[in-house]
Formats: sequence, structure tokens, C-alpha cells
Amino acid sequence: MVVLAAQLAPPPAEPPIRLNASELRRLRRISRDPKSSPSRILAAKVVLHAAQGTTSERIAVELDTSIETARSVRRRFARCGFAGLEEPPSPSVAYVPPAAAFASPHAVRILLRGSEKRHLERIVRAHRTEQRMALRAKIVLLANLGRNNSEIADELGVSVKTARKWRGRFGQCGLEGLYDEPRSGRPPVFDTTLRHEVFTAVVGPPPEPYTRWTLDLLAKHLVDSGFASVSLETLSYWLRTADIKPHRVRGWLDSKDPNFREKRDRILALYRNPPKDGVLLSIDEKTSIQARERTRPDQPLRPGRARRVEWEYRRHGIVHLLASFDVCTGRVVGEFADPNNSAAFINFLTKLSKLYPKGKIYLILDNGTTHCSLETKRFFSKHKRFVPVFTPTHASWLNQIEIWFSALSRHALRYRSFESQDDLRKQIEAYIAHHNRELAMPFEWTTKGKPLTGATAKARRRSRSIPRDFRMAARC
Repeated sequence: MVVLAAQLAPPPAEPPIRLNASELRRLRRISRDPKSSPSRILAAKVVLHAAQGTTSERIAVELDTSIETARSVRRRFARCGFAGLEEPPSPSVAYVPPAAAFASPHAVRILLRGSEKRHLERIVRAHRTEQRMALRAKIVLLANLGRNNSEIADELGVSVKTARKWRGRFGQCGLEGLYDEPRSGRPPVFDTTLRHEVFTAVVGPPPEPYTRWTLDLLAKHLVDSGFASVSLETLSYWLRTADIKPHRVRGWLDSKDPNFREKRDRILALYRNPPKDGVLLSIDEKTSIQARERTRPDQPLRPGRARRVEWEYRRHGIVHLLASFDVCTGRVVGEFADPNNSAAFINFLTKLSKLYPKGKIYLILDNGTTHCSLETKRFFSKHKRFVPVFTPTHASWLNQIEIWFSALSRHALRYRSFESQDDLRKQIEAYIAHHNRELAMPFEWTTKGKPLTGATAKARRRSRSIPRDFRMAARC
């Protein structure tokens, strides 16, 4: 009858998992790290699912593991934090029957392997480990040194009964025996149905006339839909644990170029291994740079107050800049175009042919009208030195000159007042000269966050004294 009652007993209550932002990021890194062990990756995924309120049964189905494994990981992480992600080793102890582990007057002999000892030591050292769990690990470590229960009790300031209990529990169940038996705990206030309703709503369009979801709007939606009222803090926690950020929006432009991969791979191959029979240049125009003069002078920065810039301005026309970026050296050549048309672009190419008199000139270009006009095509067919390499449509981010244009805007143009077009031109020319003199170096071009390997990889990671904007990777 006792066995039957145990079989019919409900499953033990699962400890709730709550994560802060840093713990969430760390667990995601572990789950995606190819250097982590499979058991550690699985444990991180279990904790991430548990933080979203998923039951162990559901986690076992989604991750193709056993329910016991999911429950074990939850309990270990709830007690030991990240130290609990490690797979608990099987203790090297002589087998002691469960009843004898506590009833025998002789202490259970503990013999730990190196990995088992290191695992328990990590539990003791970890800052997030509960003190009662650290105490139990210390009892086992002292038992491994051959101490009897009385000596352990005197050294740790506990009773002999406590030392005997956890020594025996470890001898019977291993590391799992150091955990408290599951308790019922506080019942959940909201079931998973309500949480799933929040996720379903937030990934869809908000009600009219709103353009994006807010916490207040989500709370109102739940009440209007007949669900319970949920606090804004709870909604915020649910969204954080699910890594859903409805307040963030990023612009995106789809490239429908049928040869996107071929064009992209060719450009990346040129960045990885620049041609030896010529020079590799990244070229584009920065058009319609406005010469704007502030109507009032700026107010300087003060303690507790940011620098203030007058928003009203007077316009003094626009300037068009043609520029080339040497992929191997980082040097920039610029010229102003007025107007910006095919003739101005061809004149700029003629200037480049004089600056680089030997070898071929490989040009990385986007699909702008001045780059694909009939006049430009005739120029390329007549001058075989130029080898145009076009980016896919709507993929100008593959062109490295765009990175330099961004640095130009942030460092030399933004929040600056220009009294005339000549003043604007002088500022741009001064920045180009400063860049070529102090900052010129190749960009650390990467793909999917990993540096491209090649003969010039070391040269592209030199000079750590250069400002960050000229060391950052252009992710593609």
C-alpha cells in the first residue's frame, strides 16, 4: 500500500526560476557557445525555458530529454545558480542501502574523484550559492578527507546529527541528495494560458489607432479580453524572460536581387584577399549635405546638464561629396561634385586613374544612377583598367565607404554650424586630411561577427591606439 501511495502521489512542486537581465544574457551565451559541453548547453536551455514558466514536462518534449533531467536542472539552478549547470558527477562511494545510510553507527565512507571534488568546490565558492547548500558541500568535502562526523561538526559549528544526515544523503543519492526535498511552495498566481495570450498579442499588430504595443496597452487588452488584471511589472518580466522587446523597431530593406549571394560572396572574397594586380577602392557619393547655420550659439556642457544646441537654423545650400576608400590602406580621396551626375563621376574616376597610374583599379559600387548610366558604361568599356564590382540591390552596407561616411557625419558634421557652403567644404576637406594623416587603416571587416581569415587579417587588427570607430567591425 505504501508503494501504491507513492506511485499515485502528485509530482513534486517545481522551484520557480527568475532571472535578471545579466543572467539571461549569460544563459543565452552558454546555450549558443559551441565550446560548451552538450550537458551544459542543455542545462542552459532548460533554465531559459523554465524562466518563461514552462513546465518540466513541456521542456522535456521541446528539448527531447527526460522529465527527470529537466526537474534536476531546475532544482540545481534554483539552489546553486550557474554552478548547478554542471552535470552532477556520480559520487565514488561504497554502496550503502538507503536505510543503513542513516541508521548505521559508522560514518559513510566518501571517496571523491577529481571532477567530483572540483564540482563541490565550485558550489562552495560561488557567490550565488545558498549558505545551507555550501555548508552541505563542505560536509562532504571534509568527509572526503577522512574526518568523522564529530570532527566535521566541531569544525563547521553544526550538530553531529546534521553532519551525519548530509553525509548519508550524499552517500545515498550523490549530489541530488544535498538538495532539500521539493515543497509545494506558493501556487502560481497566473497560469501559462495568460502568459501565452500576452505573447500571442504582442507579436501581432496592436489595436487601432496605435502603432506599437506598450505595457499599459497590453494590460488593457487582457482586461478587455476577459482575462485577469496583470501588473505592469509582471508584464515587463514576462517580456524580458522571453526576450521580446515590442518597443524596439529596426528598419529593414529587402534585397530582391536574384544574384545576391554571388555578388555578396565576390565582394567578401575581395575584402578577404585583396587583388595583387591593382588597388581595391570602395566608392560612393554622399549627396545633399546641408550647410546649416544655427540661429543662436550653443550652450556649453555643465555639471548635471547636457550641451544644448539650437534647433532653428538657416540653410545655405547643399554640397555633394564623391569619395573613395582604399580597402588595404584606409586612405580616402574626396572631391566635390556640382551637380552630381555621370560627368562628375567620370571626372572623379579620371582623377583616381592619375593617383593610381599602375595596375588595375577594382571599384566596389552600389547601383546608383550615376554608376549605371550609359556614359559610365561607355567609360568602363573604354578604360579596361577599371573593374567595377557592384553590390546587390538594396545592399549598400557591403560597401565600406558607407562606414567612413558615418564616421564623417558623427565626427565632423553633426551639431556643427556652417555659415556657407565654402565653410562646409573646408570642414570636410580638413577631416579628410586628418583622417589620412592620423586615422587611416583598414577596417576589421567581419562576417557574422567573426573576422574574415586571410593573408591581411593581422594587418587589419593592428594599432589599438586608433579611435574605436576605425577599429570596429562592419558586420555583414
